[in-house]
Parts: sequence; structure tokens; C-alpha cells
Amino acid sequence: MGADAEYKWAYTEGRPGGDSPMYLNLNLGEEPPDLDPATSTDTVSFLILNATLEGLARKGPDGSIKPGSGLAESWTVSPDGRVYTFKLRQATWDDGTPITAEDFVYQWRRVIDPRTASQYQFMMELAGIQNGSAIARMDPEEDIDAALETFGVKALDERTLQVTLEEPNPLFLELTTFISFLPAPRHLVERYGERYAADADKMGASGPFRIASWTHGYELVLEKNPRYWDAASVKLQRIHFDMIQDVGTTLQLYEQGSLDIAGVSSRFVDVYRNHPDLQEPWPDGSAFYWEFNVEHPVLKSAKVRRAIALAIDRQAFADRVLRNGSYPATSLTPPVITDAAKGGAFQGRVGQLFPLRPNVQLARQLLREGLQELGYEVPAVAR
Repeated sequence: MGADAEYKWAYTEGRPGGDSPMYLNLNLGEEPPDLDPATSTDTVSFLILNATLEGLARKGPDGSIKPGSGLAESWTVSPDGRVYTFKLRQATWDDGTPITAEDFVYQWRRVIDPRTASQYQFMMELAGIQNGSAIARMDPEEDIDAALETFGVKALDERTLQVTLEEPNPLFLELTTFISFLPAPRHLVERYGERYAADADKMGASGPFRIASWTHGYELVLEKNPRYWDAASVKLQRIHFDMIQDVGTTLQLYEQGSLDIAGVSSRFVDVYRNHPDLQEPWPDGSAFYWEFNVEHPVLKSAKVRRAIALAIDRQAFADRVLRNGSYPATSLTPPVITDAAKGGAFQGRVGQLFPLRPNVQLARQLLREGLQELGYEVPAVAR
């Protein structure tokens, strides 16, 4: 329907929670549904996981991926581009247990294992790791444990991780920064089983923060992880998250000084449009869209689905309904995603897949044809 953008309040230092610029008070908007990186899929959980877990590398402000930015001090690539060898730095989980190459092997195997039922299993397949696709498609009754031994991820020693790809993949390093590729503390996952990451005391942290407390449905507090390898660079001491769903309440809390940032939804834009703290909309690089149930007796027709798509005025929806700075989506790639090598928006090379304005005449024609082919009576509006 539209690429997402949202009005935000400016960050203000010195809010309660320490009354210090070293504290940050934010609102998650809901309970994090799943903080196990092997199965997590939602943006709320990802926010917490990115703060508490460290992968092989972290993206820099310019989007670059450099050795030494994460748990991998360095890496080498074989001449044929298929074998990556990562040298891990000396680091520990927040409980003092050493972080080893085996933690990565264990996590990546969990994700590719069909018994885990990870919705992001396909990301491992996209990485092109040796035998990954074959393992992902195995039946639970087959000997998956034996197959996992052939998965192209090995711990050569405690601090050396070797990854073998089916073929060279320029996306591989980029993918290692994704949540599913972050390490899992095997000693804790095996201790708590299905209860791993269900509470603050049942998960490990390898990143700049760790969970200090978690009151389900109410609040979650992060504190600086003193055992993080680059703790000296972490300036924030504490991040307090509320789980408030009502936008009006979050705005009141901002006005009272209890939140440092608050989003302004469409129904409040006119009220706060001239507020001195209100920032311009910022695009977050996401797109929202409707999905059709193709099993529905009417929607199984591609012509009917296209008719609905052609009848939507995306510009009017963004301007009059959302009213939050969003702009109409004409493809699944937002224009804020750019091609640094060639310059300009990547969308320009994808092309316009969806119309900006409705085509009512064509929509009626397709609806009429689709219903007739399905054997339904054509309503007057489509005649």
C-alpha cells in the first residue's frame, strides 16, 4: 500500500531513569514475541537482539562490513571464493563463558535444521552454505543429525570458524549480519530448551547490552554489558523500554518527560504539526502491502486480484488515510534503497510494478472477466 515513514520526536537528553544522557527511555509498543535468534522474525524482537547479540561483523554507518567490527577480528577467502575462514577475537558471553566458533556452528545448524521450523531458514539457503538446501528439505523422519555433520560450517578450533559455500556468493558477508546468523550460547540453549530466551535470566548476551530486567507485557530494561569486547565504546548505560500500544499515551509520556522519543500517528499529526520538537518524516526502508488469500473462491482468479490492485488510489491512501509522511509504493523496493555503485534509487532499475493512481476502467474489465471465468454473476459496478 505504501512505503513506510513516520514522524518522530527529537531525542532529548536527561529524561528520568537516571536523569542522565547516559540513559534512554523508549517505547517498544508491544511485548517482544521471540528473543531466540533461531526462530525470531519480528522487528520488535530484532531491536532487542541486535542490541544484545554480536555477530561476525556489524555494518558501519555507511553500510560497509569490515573485519574487526564484530566478533571476527579478521577473515580470509579462498582463491575460488567458496571458503571463508574467520578468526574470532577473545570474547565472552555476559556470564563469563567464552564465545567460541562452536557457538556459531551450533546456531547456524539450529536454523537450517527443519525440526527447528525457523521461518528464516531460507536465509541460510540464500547464503549458499554447502549442503544447506539439501538439509533444509529433509523429512523429520530422516537422519538429520548425520546430515548436519555435512553442513558447510565447521569449528577448526575454539577461535577459527570455517564456512564452505556451494559457489561464490557476493551476498554472504552481508547475510552474516542478519539475526539468524548471530551466535547462540549453546550451554544456555541446551540448559533451558524451549524456555531459552523466555525470561531475562534464560538468555545470553554477546553484544553491547544485556537484559537487566523483563516484566512481561510491561517493560524491558537493557543495561550496558560489562563483558562486551568493545564496552569502552558504548556510551549508554541503560535503555528502558515500555510496551505501550496507545499512541496518545506515549505522547503524554513524552510531554511529561518519561519518554525520549514518541511517534506521532496520523490522528495526531495536525495537533502536533507545529510542535518545536517534531522532526520531519524519516523513511525506514520498509514497504507495507496486502496479501490475497488465493484459496478464496473469488480471489483465486489473478484477474480479480489485479482488478483490486488497479482500483486502489495509493496516493490518496498515503495522503488522506495514513497522513504520516508515508508515500505510495509503486514496487516492493522503496526509493530510499539506493545503489551506491551506480547512484540513484534502486527502484529505478526495478521499475514500476503498481500504479500510483487507480485505473478504474481496466479494473472493471478485469473484474468482469475474472468473475465470468469463475462462473459468478457480474455485479452492476463491473458491467
